[in-house]
Amino acid sequence: MPEIREHYKIEDIKNFTVKVLTSGGYSSQAAEAASYALLYADMKGIFSHGVAGGRSEEHTSELQSH
Repeated sequence: MPEIREHYKIEDIKNFTVKVLTSGGYSSQAAEAASYALLYADMKGIFSHGVAGGRSEEHTSELQSH
């Protein structure tokens, strides 16, 4: 049976990512820039460096350091 995948609008993912980053201490400007970079990686097929890529511990440590 094929995997069922959900699809989201890029703008919705960007808004979510910015919200997560700002709640973790990023400035609005830094969150916007990071969100753009993560989404750009996803759009280029470099999923390990995109929004859901990497390990959660890495992202948590980075957020806690801001």
